[in-house]
Amino acid sequence: MVLTRMHGLAGIPANLMSLTIARAVREIRAKNAGDYVITAYNPMLGFCGTSFVASGFRPVALSPVAYCYDGKGLFQTRRMSGESVPQLLDTPDNVLMALGVTPAAKRNVAGIEGLIRVSSRTHSGGDHVRPLKADLASPEWRDRLLGYRRMLEPCWSERTVHPRYQESPVAAGDPRGQCGVTSVWLARTLRTDLLLEPVYCYGRLRVGRDDVEDVSHHCWVEIGPAHDPRRFVIDLTADQSDGVREQVTLGEHRALADRGLRYESAARLRLDELPRDRVWPRFLALADRLRDLDELRRRP
Repeated sequence: MVLTRMHGLAGIPANLMSLTIARAVREIRAKNAGDYVITAYNPMLGFCGTSFVASGFRPVALSPVAYCYDGKGLFQTRRMSGESVPQLLDTPDNVLMALGVTPAAKRNVAGIEGLIRVSSRTHSGGDHVRPLKADLASPEWRDRLLGYRRMLEPCWSERTVHPRYQESPVAAGDPRGQCGVTSVWLARTLRTDLLLEPVYCYGRLRVGRDDVEDVSHHCWVEIGPAHDPRRFVIDLTADQSDGVREQVTLGEHRALADRGLRYESAARLRLDELPRDRVWPRFLALADRLRDLDELRRRP
């Protein structure tokens, strides 16, 4: 669990930040929500971490950081869409703070000697990060992807659908207009679960049949270089086309083309480029709905 994004306001009591952190930690412990709580601060902002130390945190590492700003010079977070400009000046490293919640975690944190220095290569995900082995074409993974589809369907709404479908709302569970947010979620999940670097693709799906219209505005996920005919395609909303019966399409690009399914991308975006795309606010609405449903399921 990561505790982040806190702001100090002028005129508040001096100990309010420490009290807020202490309350958050107490709730995390009471709910057994995780083994570790991790946060960070940057010395450039005039904060030395005293509030964290008072709540039991311990500095464990130094990590690179870079801030981004919009055209007016205002700070921009990853949850904001639009163009952003990276900082021009060097910034001191973030100080990463860790708090052990369980007894074993406390011992692990206490056993860290000195500050670990995270290199820029490590921070950006260097070649040392090896994807986990998984046969995405296996029946097991197909079932898993179908499970993702069933989980996402109840979260599709007017807030997540593409604007062209908002004037004439589609029925609940209808994938039309939901391919963008679904593909963003899938790409992020594949990175989290398998350490892959998927690509978010936008373009056209040609079904190779005269009696069926192509999907002229479609989104899906690919793994592998754009020029590689063996790159892997995963489409959780393939049934937007009347010519595709299965809900989920997956396989090598050339193999799908041989079946008459031609995925032609007009744009390919990495995950770190997605917050600047128009799909991002709609994806955040999907993520919020997923979190709300998960909290409802956890309630006794």
